[in-house]
Amino acid sequence: MRMALWWVVVVALAGCGGGGAGPSDTGTPEAEADHTGPDEAKGEPRVPDGTPCDDGVPCTRDDAYHGGVCQGTPYSCPGGPCVAVACDGAGGCVVTEVLEGACFVEDTCWEDGEARPGDPCRVCNAARSQTSWSVPSCDDQDPCTADSCEEGTGCLHVPADGECEDGDPCTTGDFCSGGVCATGSEVLDCDDGNPCTVDSCEPGQGCVHREDPAEACNDDNPCTQEGCTPETACTHAPVAGFCDDQDPCTLGDFCADGVCVKGRGVPDCDDHNECTEDSCRQGVGCIHVRLQGPCDDGVSCTGNDQCLGGVCVGQKTLLCPFCEYHANPDANKAVVLEIGASGHPGDGLDLDDDSSTCAPSTDCSGGVDNELGLLAPFVNPGLQGAVQQGILTYVVEFEDFTVDGAPFRLHFLASDLAPSNAGCDFQKEECDYYPLWEALDASCNPIVSFDNAVVTDGRITAGGLGYTFALQASLIGGGHLEIAVLNARFDAEVTVSQAGAIRTMDGFLGGGVDKADLLAAVAQLPPDLFYPMDLAQVLNLLDQLIVNDLDTDLDGAPDAASVAIRFRTIPADIVPRL
Repeated sequence: MRMALWWVVVVALAGCGGGGAGPSDTGTPEAEADHTGPDEAKGEPRVPDGTPCDDGVPCTRDDAYHGGVCQGTPYSCPGGPCVAVACDGAGGCVVTEVLEGACFVEDTCWEDGEARPGDPCRVCNAARSQTSWSVPSCDDQDPCTADSCEEGTGCLHVPADGECEDGDPCTTGDFCSGGVCATGSEVLDCDDGNPCTVDSCEPGQGCVHREDPAEACNDDNPCTQEGCTPETACTHAPVAGFCDDQDPCTLGDFCADGVCVKGRGVPDCDDHNECTEDSCRQGVGCIHVRLQGPCDDGVSCTGNDQCLGGVCVGQKTLLCPFCEYHANPDANKAVVLEIGASGHPGDGLDLDDDSSTCAPSTDCSGGVDNELGLLAPFVNPGLQGAVQQGILTYVVEFEDFTVDGAPFRLHFLASDLAPSNAGCDFQKEECDYYPLWEALDASCNPIVSFDNAVVTDGRITAGGLGYTFALQASLIGGGHLEIAVLNARFDAEVTVSQAGAIRTMDGFLGGGVDKADLLAAVAQLPPDLFYPMDLAQVLNLLDQLIVNDLDTDLDGAPDAASVAIRFRTIPADIVPRL
């Protein structure tokens, strides 16, 4: 409320001369106030009209004699919106009071908190001064800022260093960082010196001392009972009963004289799998070492049953019934299949979930495990050549596919191009395929299948501990490679159509391969595949270079060499065999 005009008028009035210098009043002129001059009856001369005088009335001006009487012209002093005004007895006006909650500065009224135009660092603060500008308080109550007022800008809060309090009584040494109070690294010491209490610091509360001798005096011995008195401190009395000596290969452990004694019982480690040798390893527990050799898969129409990756796998014969596999348009065909060339990111996966390890040790980083990347120069030309010429065709089928994060089935099917589209460009176009005889078991189910596939955030993952991928590949140059990828894991980026179908995948199939099984499989390949090296040299070189770096049976010892097989896919359709 800036009202300056009325004050200009008042000042103008003050310049017009004034009445006498009597005491000021409320601004209302007195009526008929005059003073007579000399007494003519006594012979005193009459004062000429117009002679200046003082009529003694504060709210008159231009006082002069008229007809022998001293009198002035009455005037008033109107109040402003924030001030009370009175006549000053000299023909002018004077401010006698500034109203509460306002300022009168530079002949203008200002509301409390109002800033001087163009100058935010000058404000009306009626509680501080009603007649002069005040500097605003810029204190934001934050100890981590330096507060000031900059002319033309206003309040500034610049981050500052120093100590502060983060509001958590359990931390000490809190400090300012970037204008924010950061939690200190030191923890409040709540030890009360009483051995019978559990001392802790509760956020927002501070030190708490809970009387609990069982916890305060716990010696982690199941064969003792804890007690405590402040005078004698902790006690540990022996007790009887069963206990656990932490050796998974003993059962019936019991307490004697405060010590856990091994029991005489042993666990049953039989997994009822003829392709594993079962035993109990001290400190580890049951282990199941994979075996090689003949077995019986329990299917009457299969023959030449062999243990492969700890599983009995038989080859179907003509005694097995004809298998009519269902049609499914939700599928992809692999157009790239090759072993990652190294153990660096982009060439494999972190198969042991340990970023501090990688393989092969001479060419790896970032936790990537791909020991068999050493085979890439030997195997990849024949492997990718077989894919490009249609000799090796893998179709990935998605059963009950969903993108909502729920699990679905993922099948890997060795397949052939359907005769109905024999001219289809299988490396570029969406073609029809049917699964090969050996891709299905005697019950017409896919031999290689993951039941835990999920798609989240543009990635598809499947497999893991306990899943096996039986890789069977015919190679350009001759030969058939058959190896079991243990604890097989599938991880790839995917693109999904608006209709909710996977269009492409780009990623890796990884896991562990038993070194002995691998050397046996390589030994069955044609010798000229490795020209100019002979097969014996290759086997000797692999035996020296490749080391087992994965513990696939979780017995604490590496038993398989890591491998990462890169794949890239395009859309495909599965159709029944005609």
